[in-house]
Amino acid sequence: MKKNIFLILVFLFSFTLSFGFQERDFRFESFSGFDSLNVRFIGNWPFGSSYAVSYDLSRNLVFCGTGGGVYILDVSNPQNPRNLCGESLKTRGIVEGLFYANSKLYIACGQGGLEIWDVTEPSNPQKLGYYFTPGYARSVYVSSSYAYVADGGAGLRVIDVSNPSNPREVGYYDTPGYAYGVYVSYPYAYVADDYAGLRVIDVSNPSNPREVGYYDTPGYAYGVYVSYPYAYVADDYAGLRVIDVSNPSNPREVGYYDTPGYAYGVYVSSSYAYVADYY
Repeated sequence: MKKNIFLILVFLFSFTLSFGFQERDFRFESFSGFDSLNVRFIGNWPFGSSYAVSYDLSRNLVFCGTGGGVYILDVSNPQNPRNLCGESLKTRGIVEGLFYANSKLYIACGQGGLEIWDVTEPSNPQKLGYYFTPGYARSVYVSSSYAYVADGGAGLRVIDVSNPSNPREVGYYDTPGYAYGVYVSYPYAYVADDYAGLRVIDVSNPSNPREVGYYDTPGYAYGVYVSYPYAYVADDYAGLRVIDVSNPSNPREVGYYDTPGYAYGVYVSSSYAYVADYY
């Protein structure tokens, strides 16, 4: 069972207090991304549980989501990681997914949507821009000048990030389930779609993504990693599923491993799959 997360927000009150919570899979999703008519967000201390990690191998840096923020860790000495940015990288929502490329950190932060940060100087990260997606941003993958966001009930969103200070949505595909994870191997985006399994989306035309195939996994698809011709799916109580996607219109399962817990995330390197398997 996932742990409850309580994101503590500090608000400036004028006349009324407006807030909302949505509960899903034993976590609270705080609708913290937007100011309302009489309520204005002024600050927070958001750090807490970690649900996402990314890395910069060339600089020995690890980016670790921690509640509503990110720690940038120097792991040149793996036995003694050092936090380089303190608590300066704060997001407007819970950090659910991270993607790092070219000194930029793309953050899927729940109700806060997509945020883009410049981490050229790890000790002084700078927020470049953001885009409030219509759903709950769970995961993000960046390919070329587009960020692909698994946006919960709002499906897959395609965001043009060629101008990081002004990201804009150019297309979307409303998946039948609840989009948790996304991996892009052009021209396809592979979406871990909760109870709807693995969805294969053709994104060759970013303004008009279309589904070309799917595989209904036996569990709840939370995470996906593609190492062609296989998609590795973290499938909750059904463990790790291995799907042959060489024919995108007809994905088929070729193997599985029933992990002892609930498979939530997966990463593949060489001949090994590393599964985040929680209780």
